[in-house]
Amino acid sequence: MQFSISLLLCGVCNLIGFHRAEVDNDVICLVVGVLTHYFTLSTLAWMSVLAQHVYCLMGREVQLKDKCFLLKAAFVAWGE
Repeated sequence: MQFSISLLLCGVCNLIGFHRAEVDNDVICLVVGVLTHYFTLSTLAWMSVLAQHVYCLMGREVQLKDKCFLLKAAFVAWGE
């Protein structure tokens, strides 16, 4: 769910950025650029979290014993 939200917000920022390309306002351009980069990195971080989770579920050697995995993953992936 978090990955989908991050991917959706990344796409929305890209669409806003393409729509605002004609505007000569540097502040809007800067804000859209920063948000696009943030959500792109957040999407990549969530893909990494999901890959680790699938590895822990499928791997026989490593078992996921952490009860707060999703909470810790959210802090890492959203950059807090």
